[in-house]
Amino acid sequence: MYACGKEFNDEVIARIIDTVEQEPSISRRSLSRLVCGWLDWRAPNGNMKDMSCRTALLRLHGMGLISLPAPGGKNRFVRKNSGQQPDIPEGIEKITGSVEELGRIEINPVEIGDRSASRTWNGLMEKYHYLAQVLFAALKCDISSKVPPAGGSEASYSAVQVTTTLNYSAHPATENPGPVGSSPNGPIGLIVHDTMAFKLHGTPLGLLDVQCLARNPKEFGKKKLRHSLPIEQKESYKWIESFKNVAHAQKKCPGAVFVSVGDRVADIYELLELADPSGPKLLVRSQHNRRLAKEEAYIWDKMAQEPILVEMVIRVPRRGNRPAGDAVLSIRFAEVTLKTPHNRSKKKDLTVWEVLAREPETTVSDEPIEWRLITTCEVKAPADAIEKVEWYSGRWAIEVYHKTLKSGCKIEERQLGAAERIESCLVDDMVVAWRVHHLTKLGGETPDAPCTVFLEEHE
Repeated sequence: MYACGKEFNDEVIARIIDTVEQEPSISRRSLSRLVCGWLDWRAPNGNMKDMSCRTALLRLHGMGLISLPAPGGKNRFVRKNSGQQPDIPEGIEKITGSVEELGRIEINPVEIGDRSASRTWNGLMEKYHYLAQVLFAALKCDISSKVPPAGGSEASYSAVQVTTTLNYSAHPATENPGPVGSSPNGPIGLIVHDTMAFKLHGTPLGLLDVQCLARNPKEFGKKKLRHSLPIEQKESYKWIESFKNVAHAQKKCPGAVFVSVGDRVADIYELLELADPSGPKLLVRSQHNRRLAKEEAYIWDKMAQEPILVEMVIRVPRRGNRPAGDAVLSIRFAEVTLKTPHNRSKKKDLTVWEVLAREPETTVSDEPIEWRLITTCEVKAPADAIEKVEWYSGRWAIEVYHKTLKSGCKIEERQLGAAERIESCLVDDMVVAWRVHHLTKLGGETPDAPCTVFLEEHE
């Protein structure tokens, strides 16, 4: 059989069993180094791949093919028992029965900073759970049969979609890349359009959709035909494809509501039209000054006449010559009905909400922030408008993920000979980059969680 990419035949397995029987006190590390020597399992620099071997041995051990010696040393991550009785409030009793007998059950995360709920969770784990000595702090949940309170945001998660490029101009021997710039003779590489799910406070949960393509140089300049081609034949269809996958994910998560967030390139009428009230919500930055249906005006002109209803402060990253810092935004919002584009006369007019967040020109020397946001979520109060601006500002988190993918995983330095091989490698690198971003975020949210929550002790 194979484990971690290496073949472990009957002879090797029998040799491992004999070694453990003859040397019961051998450490797992020493055993893995012996096995690396038998299999000539080495990295390109000549060092033994003993960590990969230890992982493979653990898998064989879990399958019952071998019996590993007991791990040496003490578990430094075991939670010490203070000798006090678990802190469990009165009225919480142990319930025995099947899930069907319990009726409706809801699992609600224990929010960070809720010390009372956290103490209750710890107490219940200490008293009833068989893993009480190694608490999974990042997975704390409050399990109850209570109906969640009314009110709050209509969205549960944001699904941010964005396009990035992987530049392989420095590797001309790579086969089948395509142009990634504004010129057919410019930089070459791959186009990656991905969608990542986030909690509303910014924790990345994973990728919902990934599309990777190499543009055909012979079709470069197709943008000139954009008004005559159906949306399915345009590269911009990637935004609609991603939204459909977000809708598919929402169907698999009863009770959850996703809001698909996109930048200006996502301002596509067909995408706005696709946002069904029963499906995911949509929040995109406006790129087109669209005409209104019920009045002889355009949307940007109308928003300029709306009164400023509230101001808010957001944190913005470094941009150009502008350092990272806080920005004060003036907020306007209104419900509008968009007129159907003239080349889509058979389609219906769309009612949406527009939020205009603008930074006063006098606050910074650089170009002031101006976000014109179109959303299918209702915006009827200043608090609703602030919420939508916060959702859009959270879009920067996916740029951090892309930076990890390029600078950390160094996906643009891969020299695998062909674009198809790079795509296969991209699958692994994207998971690694997400995992690093995820752990970084959780490290700030739950700094006291032991590393064994995410890693096995041998790792």
